[in-house]
Amino acid sequence: MRYDGRADRPAQAGKGRQGTAAKGRPPRGTVATIQVQNPDNQMKSNVVSHTDVMAARHTPWAPPLVEMATGMVGHLLAWERHERDGSWWAWVSWVQESGGRHHHKVVQVRADSLRPLEAPEAYRAVPRQLRRLDGQIRRIG
Repeated sequence: MRYDGRADRPAQAGKGRQGTAAKGRPPRGTVATIQVQNPDNQMKSNVVSHTDVMAARHTPWAPPLVEMATGMVGHLLAWERHERDGSWWAWVSWVQESGGRHHHKVVQVRADSLRPLEAPEAYRAVPRQLRRLDGQIRRIG
C-alpha cells in the first residue's frame, strides 16, 4: 500500500517511460563510465565526474590543506598582509561538525599559527592580498 491508501500496481510491460532512453542517452538511473588516464597510465579520478569529463587538460585547483593552532584542518583560501603593521594573516575554510550537523566556517588567523600539510609548491597558487589603511583590499600576487 502507498501512503495515500491506493494499492501499488506492478508496471505494465511497454507502458510509460521506464527503461526507455532519449536519443543517444542511457536509460535513467544508469551511470556511464568514463576512464581518463594521464600519460603515465594512472587514473585521474578528480578529472571525471559521474556525468562527464570535468577538466579535459588541467585538473581543477584546490586550496592546500593547513593545520590551525587549535588542531583543526582546513583549506587555505588566501594570504593577507595588513598595511598598518605588516603582519600576515590567512583566510582558512573548514567544516565544524556538532550534533550530527556540518557547519562551514571561514576564519582569519595569524599566518604564523598555521602548519602546512602539503608540499611547499602547493602553496604558491594561493592568492595574496594587501589590506590597506583605508580598508580596501588589493591583490598583490
